[in-house]
Parts: sequence; C-alpha cells; structure tokens
Amino acid sequence: MGPLTLDFPSYKPALKQTGLSFDALTFLIPLIAGFLTWLASLKASRTPIGTSNPLRKSEARNRIGMAQRVKQRWIDDVLNKSLHGAVLIDLGMQNQPDAVDYPWDILAQIGDGPEQMLLPNTRISTVYDQAHQALLILGEPGSGKSTMLLELTRELLDRAMAPDSIAPVPVVFTLSTWNAYKTEEVKTLDDWLVQEMRRLYSVPPNIGQHFLDHNELGPMLDGLDEVAQDRRGACVQAINQFRTVHMTPVVVSCRAAEYADLKTKLKLDGAIKLQPLTPPQIDRYVGSLPDKAKSQGKYCTERCARSPRIGRIAALAECDDIGS
Repeated sequence: MGPLTLDFPSYKPALKQTGLSFDALTFLIPLIAGFLTWLASLKASRTPIGTSNPLRKSEARNRIGMAQRVKQRWIDDVLNKSLHGAVLIDLGMQNQPDAVDYPWDILAQIGDGPEQMLLPNTRISTVYDQAHQALLILGEPGSGKSTMLLELTRELLDRAMAPDSIAPVPVVFTLSTWNAYKTEEVKTLDDWLVQEMRRLYSVPPNIGQHFLDHNELGPMLDGLDEVAQDRRGACVQAINQFRTVHMTPVVVSCRAAEYADLKTKLKLDGAIKLQPLTPPQIDRYVGSLPDKAKSQGKYCTERCARSPRIGRIAALAECDDIGS
C-alpha cells in the first residue's frame, strides 16, 4: 500500500485566491487547534467573576497563622482580659475631617466643613468603611484610643477570617518601637513593618515582605505620639509614602495635641476624635457597679471623668477591690 495522501480539490481555488499553499494550511491547522484548546483550558481554570480567587495552601496557612497570632496577642491577651467583667461604655466620637491632608480637592473641601457628631452607638467599623479604610483616631491621653483601635481590629479580624475572605488581615503595631531603630534601618515603613513582624509575631522576613507586596495585611499603627518628637515627622512621611505604594487599609492612633503640632499631616481619608464621657455615661457606669462599690460612687465617677480608659479598666478594678 502506498503512502496515504489527502486531497481537497474543492479548497484549491480558494487557496489560490488567498495565496496560501496547501502545505501552509496543513501547518497552520494544528497550531490553530492547539491555541483554541489552550484558550479553552485557561478559561475553565479561571475563577468566575464575582468570586474570590482561591489562595495556594501555603499562602492560606500563612494568612490564617498571621490572623491567629494577632488575635491571640491583642484580642485574647489584651483587649478581652482588660475588659473582662467591665461595663463597656460607648465612647463618644466626633468627626475630625480637617485633621487629615486629603489627596483630592473635593475631600479637602469637606475637610473645611464643620465638625459633625456621630450618632450614638456608631460602630467604629462603620466609620472605618466610610473613611475608605484609612482612619486616624485622635483623643486626649487615656481617652481610649488604643482600646478603640483594638476593638476595630477585632471586627476586622472577623472579616479576614471569614470563609473565602480576601480582606486584608489587620495587624497591630506599636509605633513607640520606631525609636529603637536607627534611621538607616527603617528608611521606609515597609522596612519597619517587616522587622516588627519578626519581633512581635515571629514572621520570617520573606513572608512578611510577601504580605506587604501582595497587600495581605492592614497595619493598625498605635501611638504615633510615642514616636520621638525629632523623628515623628519622618514617621508620618513614611506612612504617607507607604500609602502611595500599597492599596491596603491603614489605621493610626495619636494624641490630639501632638498631632496638631505636626507640620506634615497624615494622608488618610478620615479622622475621629474620642470625646470625654458624658454625665449620663458616667451614671450608667457607676450604676452598674457592685452595691458595695456604689458607696465609692463619687470616687469612681471622678476616675471615669478623668479618663474613659481608666473608667473602663482601672477604676472598675479599684472599685471592685474597695467593695470586696
């Protein structure tokens, strides 16, 4: 039997018109078929629009591990224990739109507007979302800034740890340690965050850098006022520069007076200022104390009035001791 040959006489006139030879057509057909097969497999492998892309197992483990470490260190060991048995008093919050340097003119005009009191019982996460997840928390010493930041962290951890969530993991950092590094060691906020992730959470630098490069975490920066005064401006610039590189949430807390003294403002999208406790809040707090402690109501009230944070934590502990 001779070699098998194929002949398509009906196609030859068309090939002649296009200038393609039969040999060229037999070469192109497998290439086109292969390309179409590859395209179909690529389409089938992609996640449908509107659903989250599955993370690789190693990345998923790292993400879960980071969230668990933050929860253990700051929520379980700090926030929950500090507030254990305490009466949670909703802190008054007041919009401070002029406290941030908005990057857009339209928002800068909003910043020139009057201060607006938030409705009672407004959740901090609601304000955070309204500020496009870039929020400044201001307040007087002991007003509850750190507590508010940790309460927000708790809510954001719930979001991040939900099934199939791609929300960034909120990671708490204390800015007071900025002073411990030489200037050449922390040229950028990224440098400092990687170092602090290793120190606080035992995260290897390569994994910490991966988190940052892929916008997997949202820095929760507590205590800008605790950065040394001569280095505070550079820290603010580092945070602002970080915001130009990473599309990830950022929250910063700072004492109101120290922030007002800064020449360069944070480029965030919103700010709140925690307000002093009102008499009804203080009465409600004192009324919740044990009967024996109520005899020390005046003392407890004065403690609450001076500091909501002490009112939440220390004053209750002291009043409990008095009443025991």
